[in-house]
Amino acid sequence: MAYKHGVYVQEQATKLIAPVLGTAGLQVVVGTAPVNMLDNPAAACNTPLLVQSYAEAVGAVGYSADFDAYTLCESISVNFQVVGTGPMVFINVLDPAKHSATIEETELDVTDGVAHLEAVGVLPATLNVMNGETELKRDEDYTTLFNEDGTLSIALIGGTATTLTVSGKRLDPDLVTHTDIIGGVDVNTGKETGLEVVRQIYPKLGMTPGILLAPRFSANPNVSAALQAKTKDINGVFKAVTVIDIDSTAEGATKYTDVKEQKEKQAVTDPNAYAVWGYGKLGDVVYSGSALAASLTAYTDAVNGDIPNVSPSNKTLSIGAICLADGTEI
Repeated sequence: MAYKHGVYVQEQATKLIAPVLGTAGLQVVVGTAPVNMLDNPAAACNTPLLVQSYAEAVGAVGYSADFDAYTLCESISVNFQVVGTGPMVFINVLDPAKHSATIEETELDVTDGVAHLEAVGVLPATLNVMNGETELKRDEDYTTLFNEDGTLSIALIGGTATTLTVSGKRLDPDLVTHTDIIGGVDVNTGKETGLEVVRQIYPKLGMTPGILLAPRFSANPNVSAALQAKTKDINGVFKAVTVIDIDSTAEGATKYTDVKEQKEKQAVTDPNAYAVWGYGKLGDVVYSGSALAASLTAYTDAVNGDIPNVSPSNKTLSIGAICLADGTEI
């Protein structure tokens, strides 16, 4: 019988630490996500999506490191990569039918059967791919694959080409406004959007909202007001708290002495509202204060037997610096 002698090393991919689970401080996050990466983007719009792990979250709404454009991804990173807690409920308001832009006809070079489209947010179902005068069919003549930076690769199946001409549509998160976050009810269809979807969480998921937030968007006074209003009489029974970002852009408070005035401008006065000024920086990544504070609050509840009676104040948070929205360290 043969034996191995010496030292042998085998490397495995690093796994994320399992989150500490708790529902007393169940976070309900309203924002935007790269749903173009999903098989059915429309199904992930204005509906409560429960996620309990990093993999579930990415599978539910997609993932991008561009947190300014895709705010739900910020909460994914904060909760599952920085703090380590869950679950959460996501409400994505970025609707491909409403928030999209045209990709003008572009000629792409094909190398080893693959062409790269540099546009971010591409909706694969809308692509028109031409090989000369021949229109190619998706999943028959070509397949698509998203790259880590959000761009798209088009791989030919069986055929050959030196160039492809491509047009279509892409998500445009810049078209999402505070009115999309606030949402409403369609008088004709009864469909609820934005913060109005919070009402659906209990009947659909059997869970009660604990913390409402809309990272980055909550710096808007209208969103601040809507979040505070939604903390009361949820389903006519429940109440929650909300964590709100105090605007730290050039139009808001860029130093701590301006915070009181900016808080008053945003009308953050409700006893159920917690105002947070400043962002957190971890390496080169900048996280909004509301996402960090809400995650740490949920974590504190979870490790306290899921009983929300311990303040997250003075608890350790894994960030390297406090900064303004543009990354300038305070």
